[in-house]
Amino acid sequence: MSKIIVFSPHCDDLSLSLGGSVLNKYLNNITVYDVFSISDYTIINQCGGDKKEITSLRKEEERKAMDLLNIKIVFLDYPEPRLREGRISNEKIFLGKQEHVKKDKLFIELKTKIIKIRGANRDAIFLFPLGLGRHVDHLILRDIGLKMFGKFENIFFYEDQPYAGEYGLREIKKYVSELNKKLSPLNLIFSNFDKKMTLLKNYKSQFDAEDI
Repeated sequence: MSKIIVFSPHCDDLSLSLGGSVLNKYLNNITVYDVFSISDYTIINQCGGDKKEITSLRKEEERKAMDLLNIKIVFLDYPEPRLREGRISNEKIFLGKQEHVKKDKLFIELKTKIIKIRGANRDAIFLFPLGLGRHVDHLILRDIGLKMFGKFENIFFYEDQPYAGEYGLREIKKYVSELNKKLSPLNLIFSNFDKKMTLLKNYKSQFDAEDI
């Protein structure tokens, strides 16, 4: 199978969104690029923790989870929104329906980097988040993927979990159609719920027992 490159906004997003499909062997030969991997967030301190310590902790959690999935990791080490734009509120992190991602220096730099990654892996399949939930980091990657879709082959998108659970199937289909009518669904059904729950337990800094 062709190499698969997944662009994951944060250190837990591949496990949340695609972990079940990987466990079911629908996807393999994967490299994940964790893009916004500099963090000060845990469920305990809700941001404001020691950046170096928390980033190290989250990367270690990701390494353990990716080892279970046999996935190679590349950390791009861009900071999360609060670390690049100050102590902003959730309203600035989760954008409204009429708000758009700033095509700023960060966006241009990241788009250039991702296109270079694609150039070095021309035969690979690329997966970007759909941006469901409208977290700004997910939207940045979505918009870069959309700009590449049509220009390059093998560009696909995945549903962002847990945000996708807040939408009905019709809502998701409408959302996708409004992004680009040429996008079509690929159903990756999985049944390994217990194994996925075990996988998510690696992220102790992000989820407690109630979350899982």
